[in-house]
Amino acid sequence: MKVELRLRKAPDAQWSTLLGDIIHNYRSSLDSLYFSLISYLARARDIELSDDEQRKLAFPIQDTRGGFEKYSFGLGEHGSKLLKDDLLGFQPFEYINEFVDATEIATVTSGHPLHILKKLSDIDKHRSLHIIHCYPYTYAIGLPVGVHLVSSSRSQYFPGQTRHFFDFEFEGASQDNQPSFIPHFKLGVFSGDSTPHSSDIINLLHSIERKIFHILNQLEYHFQPGFGFEPTPDDLRTATT
Repeated sequence: MKVELRLRKAPDAQWSTLLGDIIHNYRSSLDSLYFSLISYLARARDIELSDDEQRKLAFPIQDTRGGFEKYSFGLGEHGSKLLKDDLLGFQPFEYINEFVDATEIATVTSGHPLHILKKLSDIDKHRSLHIIHCYPYTYAIGLPVGVHLVSSSRSQYFPGQTRHFFDFEFEGASQDNQPSFIPHFKLGVFSGDSTPHSSDIINLLHSIERKIFHILNQLEYHFQPGFGFEPTPDDLRTATT
C-alpha cells in the first residue's frame, strides 16, 4: 500500500514572527531577573552600577564552566556565593556527569531547555526568522483481522515540504480487507541557517517555560534583605562588640 500525503495549506507566515516574540520575551525575562538581582546586591553594598556595567548584564547561559566564568558579568564583583551556586545549577553543562562520554557532551547539552532558548534567541536576533512548519510526526495503522504488517518505509523529510510518501507491505490484505492509515501531524520549527528542530514546537516552548518558572521561583529568595551576603571581617567584629 502506497500513501501520499499533501498539505493543502502551510502554517501562517505570521506564526514565525509570533514565535520570535515568544522567544524574545522568554530570554528577556531571565535577563531582567539577572539585572535586578545584580543591581539589588550592588545597591545593598552602596554601589551604583555604571552604564557600561548595566549594558553587559545578561542571564548567563553557557555549555561550559569556563564560558560561565567568562560571561557572568557582574556576578564576581557584586553577586554572592549562594547566587553563583544557584546559577551554576541551571547551566546546560550541569547535565554532564561521569557517565557522559566526551564525544556526547555537545549532544547532551544541546537538549537542555536553556541551550535551546539561547540558540533560538541568538538566531532570531542576529540572523533569520524561525520558520514554523507542519510535518507528519507519527502514524497509526489499523489492521483488520488476519492482516499483518510486513514492512514499512517513508520518504526522507525536509522542513517545509508539502508532500510525504509512505510505503507499506501487508500480509493477508485484500480489496475488501484493507488496513487504515491515520497520520498524526505536529508543528516543528527550523531556521534558515541552522539544524531543524524536529521537536514539537508546543512541547519545546512548554519545556523552556517550565525551566524559566523554576528559575524564577528558585532565585526569588535572593531578594530578601540580608540574604546571600557572606560576612566580612568587619561585619564579624561589629557583631561581637
